[in-house]
Amino acid sequence: MGARLRALAIAVGLGAAGCTVYDNGPTDPGGYPRVEGRWTIDAWVVSSTCGFVSDERFTAWAVQNRDLLQLSIDVSGFGEIRYDGWVDPDGDFLVSQRTIYPHSAIRDDSEVDGRFSFNGRSMSATEVEWITDLVTGDSCRITWEWEGDRF
Repeated sequence: MGARLRALAIAVGLGAAGCTVYDNGPTDPGGYPRVEGRWTIDAWVVSSTCGFVSDERFTAWAVQNRDLLQLSIDVSGFGEIRYDGWVDPDGDFLVSQRTIYPHSAIRDDSEVDGRFSFNGRSMSATEVEWITDLVTGDSCRITWEWEGDRF
């Protein structure tokens, strides 16, 4: 009986191996603007209740799976921040992140609401960032404007 089950499993496995599945793959934009790749982003402060904050330029990596979008940014002194969200067929996008820094006892929450150009080579967005002191519970808010270009 064991030999028959083993033979059946091998036959099913070989049959399945002969099947061909046609798929565009996980990174095909499927009607969405193609935005995957490295981006240079200039961010400037519009308002801050956190005191003085300087403008920034950073590199982001975008990963896209049709309407799903992930942006990863390496922040000097803190490490990688990953924003997850979506992109619409017209290029509108929304991503957010929550990162806790135990050594600094702060939580950083951000939401980025923006738009990619039709060809997926440029973008503009507004980020609202909330920083919370985990010891005192005090929080402040920074609003940023982003302009970016894909390499």
